Amino acid sequence: MRAAEPLLFVLSACVSRPAARPVKAWDNQLLPNQAKLSRDLWARAIRPGDTAIDATCGRGKDTLTLAEMTGASGMVVAVDIQPSAIKQSKDYVEKNLSPEKKPTMLWVNESHERFPNDIQAESVSAIVYNLGYLPGDDSDRTIVTKSESTIRSLQAGLELLRRGGLITVTAYIKQEGGPEEEAAVLDMASNLDPKLWTVNYVQWINRELAPSIIAIEKKI
Repeated sequence: MRAAEPLLFVLSACVSRPAARPVKAWDNQLLPNQAKLSRDLWARAIRPGDTAIDATCGRGKDTLTLAEMTGASGMVVAVDIQPSAIKQSKDYVEKNLSPEKKPTMLWVNESHERFPNDIQAESVSAIVYNLGYLPGDDSDRTIVTKSESTIRSLQAGLELLRRGGLITVTAYIKQEGGPEEEAAVLDMASNLDPKLWTVNYVQWINRELAPSIIAIEKKI
């Protein structure tokens, strides 16, 4: 078992890894937005050769980030209930990641509550959720994640995490049903055994109805 520093940390201590991508407006901010904070956390949990799961792969941006972090010797499982999302994510990864750097990719066109049976318990370094509907003006916003299936997925995901592994959930409370789904995740996470799990809840309180992050770390 590898030694690791704690994943969940004071926001002002966030440090991003160098990356071959355009500089974003938030790159020089001490307090990042939710997307950058999530990526900073994943970077601390994932090493080359690890396994990561994008439980709601959407259009593939997070899937690509996980693929870059796990590297050619790793594996990324990308899950989405919509065939169009699977295709868009797959195309996005293929376009932006060279074959020699691409990990083993497993594309799962299912609800996020169904992970492949051959993923072993305590083998996954990070599981990523973006709740709500597929982003974009052309998306079908009647297809959304639901509290019940999200909680079942999280419960299954907890069994898959290795020690030192991490789950991040980005909850979009501005969307219909979003506050209820966030509340269900918070209720589940706040009742996890503190001897086994560390749970953080991050909210941008000066932005009306901003997304929040619930991060769950399995203690070493």
